[in-house]
Amino acid sequence: MKHFLPLVVLIIFFFSACNDDPDPFIIYNGPDEFTLSMKEVLNEDGRQFAVEMTSIEGFDCEGATIDLSFSRSGDEIYLTVNDIKKPNDCESGIHKAKGSITMGNLDEGTYPMTISLRGVVTNTGLLSVTSDAYEFISPSDEELKGILFDYFLLNRIPDGFLWGRLEYNNVKQDALWDRFLEEMNNIDIYSSHLPIGAYGFFKIDTGNNLNWPESFTPAFQNTRSFILDGTGVPEDEIEKAVETFKDSYEDQVELDVDLFTTQGNEY
Repeated sequence: MKHFLPLVVLIIFFFSACNDDPDPFIIYNGPDEFTLSMKEVLNEDGRQFAVEMTSIEGFDCEGATIDLSFSRSGDEIYLTVNDIKKPNDCESGIHKAKGSITMGNLDEGTYPMTISLRGVVTNTGLLSVTSDAYEFISPSDEELKGILFDYFLLNRIPDGFLWGRLEYNNVKQDALWDRFLEEMNNIDIYSSHLPIGAYGFFKIDTGNNLNWPESFTPAFQNTRSFILDGTGVPEDEIEKAVETFKDSYEDQVELDVDLFTTQGNEY
């Protein structure tokens, strides 16, 4: 069982009698425990490494954010949790603070990485970057303090692969799945699979099932998730095939298609 080093919790309120436009945030130096998820930002310009952090403790405040910063010195990466920011006008309800930061494109190699919690607690390790994955390697004789990794290895989705879900309202409409696959097959896109592990946008379990993050809320009662290999197929053809499928059935049944690409697009 991991133990976390407690931090001093300090609430600092800033008041200024001369300021007609006060800061909309209150700086709250707490809590002292966070989960960390490695992510990959995908777009047409390439891939960028990113980090998302969530407080383990919840707040009676919606909209609290984690202020993160990073810097690089040569191959060394420094990630810092600065503060928790709570809106002055936040609505009541228990919510966890969240924050994210993108660190840019990382070439293959090994990067010494330091994760600091407000300069009070420091964790060190190595970030290994290959064509297949990002892996954070912690020194075997040290426990991480204040940080709980969601996973230590982030698999990279191969270029040209597609993933997503087909949702519909009635189990009698299961034939829609076969028709969707036929539409994809017509442009040389076929069902595929990925190794077990975390991919940032989803996870693949031991049963080769695609599992979405807890934040995902289905639009309809039935969901069919998929991994497709669309290597070499232009995205305009993919978009057209998805739209053709939707147009063929939108007047007959309630359905929704979400298809994502390694170019960062959604159709």
